[in-house]
Amino acid sequence: MANTEPSAWKKTIIAAMTSYIDAGSIVAGAAGLSLWQAYLGMDGVQMGLLAALSSNAASAAVGALIGGRLCDLYGRKFVYTYDLLVYMIGMLLIVFATNFPMLLGGYIIVGLGVGADVVASWTLIAEQAPAKDRAKHCGTAQFAWALGPAVVLAVSAYVNTWGLIGNRLVFAHLIIVAAWVWWQRLRMPESDDWKKAREEEKRLIAEGKLKKNVIRRVTEQRC
Repeated sequence: MANTEPSAWKKTIIAAMTSYIDAGSIVAGAAGLSLWQAYLGMDGVQMGLLAALSSNAASAAVGALIGGRLCDLYGRKFVYTYDLLVYMIGMLLIVFATNFPMLLGGYIIVGLGVGADVVASWTLIAEQAPAKDRAKHCGTAQFAWALGPAVVLAVSAYVNTWGLIGNRLVFAHLIIVAAWVWWQRLRMPESDDWKKAREEEKRLIAEGKLKKNVIRRVTEQRC
């Protein structure tokens, strides 16, 4: 069967699903925090660390800085595909956490994945969307960002009555969604804008009109 180019809306929806799982992870953590506190006997400092280093704070900021640089070096598709693997590893740590270091580590790893994912996916949407509908496509990502918390909060309100196992299941459902999105993203093409920019950069370097960035030269030699 011949490969067909995904429609503009399919590209947008697959990229926008990052907002669902990313925002959903924030609400899942908030909705189950009291259950984790009771289970692990966390004090105020530990709970503060979870908030400060979660996917809504410091680790997401670091992930965005790293992800943004990698997006420019290796492309949007590279980052927005593999950052979901980072996200799922962090989620697995949370789902199976039996102590505070596991829970905190999971929060930090998820945050790194979230930060990188938002940068890559939102950039890809803006670059791939048709010019006449660009704002509409970008708005889809914001809608998904609102949908994730709404769904997760509604589910949490029910399953959290089962105790901590309910909150673990909420996080587990986000892993399943992330795995499906990751599989779909493997079939998505790279940003045309990024490919054109790289080709133009290579042409200018070949003509001696532009010097190759030292960081990019070193990283490419290591790959």
